[in-house]
Amino acid sequence: MTRGIFASVLAGTVGLLSFGATSAFRSALSTPSVAPIAESGTLTSNLELLAVIVLDQSLSAPKNRTEVFTAQHLDSLIARVECSGGELAIAAVDDVGTNPLLRLRLAPPPQPPTEGPRPGNLLEAAAARSTFEALEETHFAAQRAWLRATRPQIQAFRVSAATLLAAPRHARHSDYGRAFWRVRTFLAEPRPAGARETVVLVVGDGRDTVTRRLAPLPGNPAVVIVNGIGSRGVLASFEPVEFEAIEPALHYINEFRRTP
Repeated sequence: MTRGIFASVLAGTVGLLSFGATSAFRSALSTPSVAPIAESGTLTSNLELLAVIVLDQSLSAPKNRTEVFTAQHLDSLIARVECSGGELAIAAVDDVGTNPLLRLRLAPPPQPPTEGPRPGNLLEAAAARSTFEALEETHFAAQRAWLRATRPQIQAFRVSAATLLAAPRHARHSDYGRAFWRVRTFLAEPRPAGARETVVLVVGDGRDTVTRRLAPLPGNPAVVIVNGIGSRGVLASFEPVEFEAIEPALHYINEFRRTP
């Protein structure tokens, strides 16, 4: 009887010693195929992100040395939403102005369980370890289900966006008014209550050849503008944060902690 109890305690102790390595190994197996921003150390907030990317597709964009928004830039924001959940939308500023937004919405990923303090008693510690491992198994199953659900959504969004991102910037007019009507409607759509970070990223000079003034945006989002000549155009009333390149603008969006 004593020998059996001793064997049980010894097994629990060995399990506790190997628990950290086991958890790390399982975590590595469950890592998404697209590494989240958090892994590179640039994500500082776990709040959901609500972001609209507005791309100027007019002739003035290359003329004013506005950088081209690429699939790699988009992946940075997708990874941000993968970490926290949220929504991305893409609008085009051109001479059509009536095309719907390209949209992606991801539910927040399952959060891993938190291990409490380990009891000093070996038998109680072994029981606590067993309970925590069961919680981890449940979490890994939920994470796999989340990945199965989100991967097709992300891929479909990438495919839809690829056509727009590859399109030449040759529109003869810049109708920011129509594009921002869709942006305003998107931001005003009903959503579950809760804190989130809301941002509008404009890659363009803000110079509108159709509309002279834009209505306020709901929720007081942060507005970020990127172009090569320091132009704000019709976006001046939003007091945008200005960048001359896309990469630092994305870094700002992925780090800032501003909520409506």
